[in-house]
Amino acid sequence: MKNFDKSILFKQSELGLLPSSWKVERLGSLTSHIIDCLHEKKPDFIDEGDKIYFEVYNIGKDGFPDLTEINHVTDEVYNNWIKRLKPQHRDIVISKTGRVGAVTILPYGYNFCIGRNQVLIRTESTKILPEFLLLYLYSSNFKGELKRLTTDGTILKSLHVKYISQIRVPLPDIDEQKAIVEIVYSLMIKIKNNEEMNLTLDSFAHSLFLCWFVRFDPFRDGEFEESELGKIPKGWKIITNNDLGKIYGGGTPSTKKREFWGGKILFATPTDVTRLSSPFLIETERKITESGLANCSSKLHPKNSILITSRATIGFVCINYRETSTNQGFIIIRPYKEELLYFILNHIKHCVPEIIAYAGGSTYREINKTTFKALKLIYPSDNLLTKFHNIVKPLYERVRNNVLENQTLKTLRDSLLQQLFSGRLRVPNPEKFLVELNELN
Repeated sequence: MKNFDKSILFKQSELGLLPSSWKVERLGSLTSHIIDCLHEKKPDFIDEGDKIYFEVYNIGKDGFPDLTEINHVTDEVYNNWIKRLKPQHRDIVISKTGRVGAVTILPYGYNFCIGRNQVLIRTESTKILPEFLLLYLYSSNFKGELKRLTTDGTILKSLHVKYISQIRVPLPDIDEQKAIVEIVYSLMIKIKNNEEMNLTLDSFAHSLFLCWFVRFDPFRDGEFEESELGKIPKGWKIITNNDLGKIYGGGTPSTKKREFWGGKILFATPTDVTRLSSPFLIETERKITESGLANCSSKLHPKNSILITSRATIGFVCINYRETSTNQGFIIIRPYKEELLYFILNHIKHCVPEIIAYAGGSTYREINKTTFKALKLIYPSDNLLTKFHNIVKPLYERVRNNVLENQTLKTLRDSLLQQLFSGRLRVPNPEKFLVELNELN
């Protein structure tokens, strides 16, 4: 009973020690519908409409849908894909192949049909709240159940729909479910709001970059002159990427030497960057030791260096928040001056197609340092560069602070989920808690 609240009575259950007042129920007994997707070819999409084909990639990383990229279908296609059940607000969607166990809850106001490799779950709300089920399926406590029910396929692991009804769910009464949801869901919504704000701020900064430095909108009434990249505002010039900052590549210490790994030095791989939802790299999955750094070709790059993926997945870009080393899948720019930082970030975002066009390689495409250094760009006056920096700097600082806050909130969320779903942490009087919460609102 170590680490358990001594005032709580526990009992042994199929899922281990749980509060004595809780039950363990099979998901099938808590739902009105568990509906498999249609096993049909993916339909043709149309450019716009109010019917959305919900894909596995629309299941966001933090329990909420990711609707940044959506596919529209005709009414005829939609009606075919909802013939088993029409999705509605607060239905749960879980992935059964690929990202096995990825889960989300459907928002209000959309006409979704559930695409391939997903299962739609509709709860009996008198028995279990949809949001409570979402939190359980999202929590680390569910991992054991997922592993128990997942089967190995020829190519991918899968969670067969027939096993989903057998998922064992730790179940407190409805008031305690509501209290748990109120506590954790507010954190998740704050995380989501921060990420949406970051997208908005980053988008605004990039739109300003395009307006000023690509379309020249504010300068159209001024004088222009010819250049090797076309007409540009008078007084601007053509430079190369090499003029923006000191440019480096990366390297990896021997993976056969354990003494090189598991240290405190951040070691970025392209995966660390491609999974980011903001332009800032705060952490890396792997870390190396001082001896690992000394025995590879990567430098330790200072905070506010620009990291650009240079092979396979080319052109993902970020700014490191802490000193970072990288593997050989990067080109790194250390800006010559602070005012260049966000100009370079947005310049790289804009010129990704050009970078990819200059990439070579037969096994996988790669842009090498020499080629990258020589790529040319239009460079504004120093005064305009400083003006741009002063406008977007506070926007990116807010983005960075939101990322740091979300890191703390996610740690708190995961800890709360683990403790609440094991019963180690209880809401002493859920009914009173909910009444007081309503009074505050």
